[in-house]
Amino acid sequence: MSFRTTIWLLFLALVLGGVIYVTETQPLRTTGPSIGAPLLPRLEPSAVTSIDVTISNQFLRVEKTNAAWALISPRYPAQQSVVQGFVEIAARIPQLGYITPKDVAAEQGGPASFGLEPPRATVLFTAGVEKIRLEVGNRAPIAKQVYVRKVGDAGVFLTDAALLEQLPFNLDEWRDPSLIHFGGLAFDRVQIRSGNRPLELQRTGGTWAIRRPIEARADANRVTALLAQMRDARVVSFVSDLPTADLEAYGLQNADVRAAFMLNSNVVAAVEFGRSPTNAPDLVYARRLSHTNIVLVSKEFVDALRLPYKSYHDPQLLSVPAEKISRIDVQAAQKFSLLRTNNTWQVLSTNIVAGDKELIETFMARVSGLEILDFGKEAPTEQDLAMLQLSPPVRRYSFFTQSTNAPATTNLLLAHLDFGSNTVDAVYVRRSDEIPVYLTQLGFASELSAAAWQFRDRTLWSLNPSTVTNLAVSIGAVQRSATKDPLTGWDKDDIVREILTEIVLRLCTAKAEAWTGFGDGVAQRFGITPQSQRITLSGVGADGQPVQRTIGFGHRGPGGNVYAAAVLPGDTQPTVFQLSGKLYMDLVSNLFAPLSQ
Repeated sequence: MSFRTTIWLLFLALVLGGVIYVTETQPLRTTGPSIGAPLLPRLEPSAVTSIDVTISNQFLRVEKTNAAWALISPRYPAQQSVVQGFVEIAARIPQLGYITPKDVAAEQGGPASFGLEPPRATVLFTAGVEKIRLEVGNRAPIAKQVYVRKVGDAGVFLTDAALLEQLPFNLDEWRDPSLIHFGGLAFDRVQIRSGNRPLELQRTGGTWAIRRPIEARADANRVTALLAQMRDARVVSFVSDLPTADLEAYGLQNADVRAAFMLNSNVVAAVEFGRSPTNAPDLVYARRLSHTNIVLVSKEFVDALRLPYKSYHDPQLLSVPAEKISRIDVQAAQKFSLLRTNNTWQVLSTNIVAGDKELIETFMARVSGLEILDFGKEAPTEQDLAMLQLSPPVRRYSFFTQSTNAPATTNLLLAHLDFGSNTVDAVYVRRSDEIPVYLTQLGFASELSAAAWQFRDRTLWSLNPSTVTNLAVSIGAVQRSATKDPLTGWDKDDIVREILTEIVLRLCTAKAEAWTGFGDGVAQRFGITPQSQRITLSGVGADGQPVQRTIGFGHRGPGGNVYAAAVLPGDTQPTVFQLSGKLYMDLVSNLFAPLSQ
């Protein structure tokens, strides 16, 4: 072959390639519709009320009602953002090219060469009385474009391939994958049945409670977590839309697990769960009763629905904020009450004394910290209660809250907490408003104060230092005293007078660090005997009557404190307490040391 022949053949090849390029990829030079203008200028997304999509032999229809899209064929909730996104893409895609009817007819195969006879997909938008039909064909060989055809125009348009990419070639793509569609779902009750075991949760005034199988308080956090699991549960696969599907094959004829949402007494949504596929044990068949569609969901989610009611029980024995408690009645070795008025507590026993706010708050914190470790008896008989020493109880605490709805302020009972016998590390306890007998921590329950003296104000007494006229100290039979002179005070010596004045002031306003015991014979266990160190203050009380207060001292206590005992105002027996170690050491160095010399 000569060089000239080679050049000639190369020239022919280039010309032929150019012809192919022009005819195959550029048949869109046109005098038709303007390039860049909207492909569907009359399509207003907000006005579209339905979309029909036909792809091969599959048909899908979605309708918008109350601003929400739903699949009508097959019937199922739609993915709102996906459907609305498709409408908005269709409304804004531009005309990127146009092939005239003449050029279309000139193509070998005519419209079929563009994938338009038959079309890959047909889309019908309905907006009121207006219907806009669009046929979608193949992708164009250049750029990201697709061939489309509009009704009434035999030409072919090129537009953005995003339209093709958003079409639901798998009809499930437009379904809402949520198993339970919470959007707009109003409910106040959740019923779950696992086998023959029922669970019913009810919300009243924002508070969840267990209604079945027993009446009990619910743990708001655990119920919220359950609802979040239900809200987040997703369909793994859509299995069947046939209302005549064989339910027995899916284990749904007599579903093992059922979850229903109710408003008042009406079921507003329900899902049933059947068996697992033999080749997918981690999945479970499920059916939304309102749609009859059968789907596959995670078995892990279904297992969470099988949890017993105990899993949703409030783990606290008493879950009431301390500030809402207005009265506490205690029935133990003695009966007494704690009464709060204007944030001030009183202890009502054989006498009425001021309560210690800090001690009562500590008590309430301990009560709130008591957790249900286990259920001792779910449905106890009277014989069970007697055997567990709950009828009558060993100890009973009754908690009240104030009601201002009545004509006069009254205390309404919240619950009795009854404590009975114990195991090695737990104690049986029961609430008066709940059926089961629970087990709670023995150590924590043992720390609950059960005597009136344990709640009284730790200020020993309220003496006016100016009315104290005599200070006496003794160790056994050895005694020494000082009497205050109306003119010179406790002593003529300025230093001694200042020391005694300070000591009297501190003793008049002394406060116990902690209460330890009460009653005759208790003090001796802490080293407080007739031979112990003692201090006596004598003077005149606020009522003008003579008053005398004596403190006896014993062994060292924890934290450097010292055990002491005194008969407190209103009592006839001594109370043992811990006194500040610093105050005691000042008393020793200034009063008892000189007495021992």
